[in-house]
Amino acid sequence: MKAIWLSDNFSYSILVRGQGDLSSTYGLDSDAINVFVNAIQ
Repeated sequence: MKAIWLSDNFSYSILVRGQGDLSSTYGLDSDAINVFVNAIQ
C-alpha cells in the first residue's frame, strides 16, 4: 500500500508493508493514511 502526492514542488510518499499473508494484518485503512498525510503537510 502506498500513497504518493505532490505539494509546493515537493514529492511525498508513504509505503506500508504488510505483516505476512493475513489480510487483517496487511496495510493501513484510509483513515490511518490520512493521519500520516496530514501530519506531513
